[in-house]
Amino acid sequence: MSAEPDVRYASWLSRVFAYLIDVALILVAIVVIYALVLPHVSQGVGIAIFALVILGGAFGYWAVCEATEAGQTLGKRALGIRVRSTSGARASYGQAFGRNLVRLVLGFISIVGIVDGLWPLWDARNQSMHDKIASTIVTAVPR
Repeated sequence: MSAEPDVRYASWLSRVFAYLIDVALILVAIVVIYALVLPHVSQGVGIAIFALVILGGAFGYWAVCEATEAGQTLGKRALGIRVRSTSGARASYGQAFGRNLVRLVLGFISIVGIVDGLWPLWDARNQSMHDKIASTIVTAVPR
């Protein structure tokens, strides 16, 4: 099953800039949380909280935002793009979770993570490997 033929797929550059915006926002949130919490807890607890915020917060942010009706993180909203199922419908929470889990795992394998990030440059639907595995696409938001 594929998306309608008139779907405009998001460009690689818009995907990259949306990702960079999201990473910047997450980093600001991490610094703020770390600065507010660290002085009040032991170093071990601070590190545990820091790890939970980085892994859970960042991962959850992408998965939950991409599974909403809008299908957008703040970075994607700023660039006018969104995540959808390949059918064109809203991505399910399972698809969004799987998409981001695969992206995270592929990111730990250096060359594979790089190839995943570059894959939309030569793919007909501008999909990354993690999009293909989760049956998702990233599209321009209709105006």
